[in-house]
Amino acid sequence: MGQTQRIELTCGNMRRYALLRKPRNYSKPCALLIMLHGAGGTAAWTLDETELDKFADEKDIVLLLPEGTREDMSRGPGFLQNPQVWNDGSPRSQMGQPGVDDVAFLDLLIDHVLNLKLIDPSKIFMTGFSNGAGMTFRFASEGTHKPKGIAPVSGLMRQDQIASNLEIPTIYIMGKADPLMPFDGGAIISPWTRLSENRPAVSATIASWEKALGGVNTSIKTETQNGVQITDRHCGKHNTKFRTILVDELGHHWPGGKGTLNKRLAGKPSNKIHASSEIWSFLNG
Repeated sequence: MGQTQRIELTCGNMRRYALLRKPRNYSKPCALLIMLHGAGGTAAWTLDETELDKFADEKDIVLLLPEGTREDMSRGPGFLQNPQVWNDGSPRSQMGQPGVDDVAFLDLLIDHVLNLKLIDPSKIFMTGFSNGAGMTFRFASEGTHKPKGIAPVSGLMRQDQIASNLEIPTIYIMGKADPLMPFDGGAIISPWTRLSENRPAVSATIASWEKALGGVNTSIKTETQNGVQITDRHCGKHNTKFRTILVDELGHHWPGGKGTLNKRLAGKPSNKIHASSEIWSFLNG
């Protein structure tokens, strides 16, 4: 198996953490894939759930899995009790440390990894699940170290987020049967606060990100017989690629992962696509 180490950094007077994993047959320079967990998740759980460790060994990828913040940083994280979250600007971010600058933290982490001379600086990519997907959109908009490509999965972009003329190739994967991110928008009951939260439709995130990339120049839609709809767009003055993959019957899970989130909460998992393969083929293609 690959070699995993724990990173500790101080950012904004707070100790922050991440896992850094080199692939089994590491030979530099490798590409770096940053993976952001969802609300209530951890780096270690996300690595196991998505099976990105096995995939990274196959593809010779260095993985960086940062940890968000939680209300009580003196206690360990739990999914429902003391959940770990990212400040993506959504209501979920209030469960962590108020006003924490996660953009600055991620920039600092990337600086740290670059200083280790482990990776190819021209191949830094970012993906995230759920709340981590929202943070991926935010970092791509506001971060100093612009990723060479991003892959948000099962999450939404903050609708007041202001970004324009970005040149970041993007693959965005969503389930059409996600009870926590309703495809057409609407109210959900938060599993953490038990309060109603209104979620915008997935189409709003797609439209906002198209605009952030400079607007759509061309769009080609294909739909397979397996209930997977793929749309490829070219956006902005540099024809930046933006692909969306919409999966029928997929709930709030990483497609092709273990699917261990509670089905009553998250709906059904799906292996109609293997998210890691789809993401890497797009980002590193």
